[in-house]
Amino acid sequence: MLQLTNVCKQYATKGGIIHALDHVSLTLPETGMVFFVGTSGAGKSTLLHVIGGLDQIDQGEIQINDRKTGSFSAADFDSYRNTMIGFIFQEYNLLPEFSVGENIAIALELQGRKATSEAVTQLLDDVGLHGLAQRRPATLSGGQKQRVAIARALIKSPAIIMADEPTGALDSATGKQVLETLKKLSLSKLVLVVSHDREYAEHYGDRIITLSDGKIVEDISKTWTPPLQRMEHLSIVEEGLIALRAGSELTKAEQEWLQTLFQNRQEDILIAVGQRARELRKPLRLQGLDELERFQPTPIIQETPTQRCNSFVPSSRLRQALPSQPIV
Repeated sequence: MLQLTNVCKQYATKGGIIHALDHVSLTLPETGMVFFVGTSGAGKSTLLHVIGGLDQIDQGEIQINDRKTGSFSAADFDSYRNTMIGFIFQEYNLLPEFSVGENIAIALELQGRKATSEAVTQLLDDVGLHGLAQRRPATLSGGQKQRVAIARALIKSPAIIMADEPTGALDSATGKQVLETLKKLSLSKLVLVVSHDREYAEHYGDRIITLSDGKIVEDISKTWTPPLQRMEHLSIVEEGLIALRAGSELTKAEQEWLQTLFQNRQEDILIAVGQRARELRKPLRLQGLDELERFQPTPIIQETPTQRCNSFVPSSRLRQALPSQPIV
């Protein structure tokens, strides 16, 4: 769906040339939740902006479906942004003088759609905000405001949702609500999230791309490792880790296997149940009963060159690439 090949983006400053993106190559899927992480200035937001058509690259190419953006006209960029991309910003960008429903209605009309009460209600229901259409933005929590922004982004049924630090202004609890909403959407859309929070990325992300100095330094994808052995009521999750199904009555063979295991051990064995077992699941990243969640290197389609991008040359098409219509 989206492929970047040796993409470079540079900015000229008084202190010299900044290599915001330095030969970035990656291929993105049609669905899933992908996090761009890294320190401030690593190139995360710049990468999001060039993928979203908000900024023009200086070198390399971006392919969207079967077309390369090098052949895009200003109208093509407008069409791409206004049909395929839904933007979510940290600041929410809601109009305070209008109700939640009116904010959604205005966005509907900007997309050339009729702002019916049914359409507004459905969009709010999709993000868990049923019954809040008459509320003013000032009366909402930060998490609710961000979910209104997500509802507004969904109006055009975008294939890709881009969120730049969507939880940056939120506390932990409301941040999780927003990410859970985005996670549900990622089942049918590609959701790209810029974040500085590695813990959020590991919990919600299907893939984590780490940037540093404009380069991709790590690209990992979530996998699930099946148990070493699965019996009727228990599983050997990995060496030294056994999971037992709740309410099980072990078979004779399983009892004998456990007895042999206990007898052959030279060290003590600890058994965790109840709350203690639940506490252990999180660091173990145990999914279901017996599958371990892990991150493995994402298969690389293109090798990223080690040389620097060419000297900075201002793009003659930069002005054309910038939005000429409102971004919803």
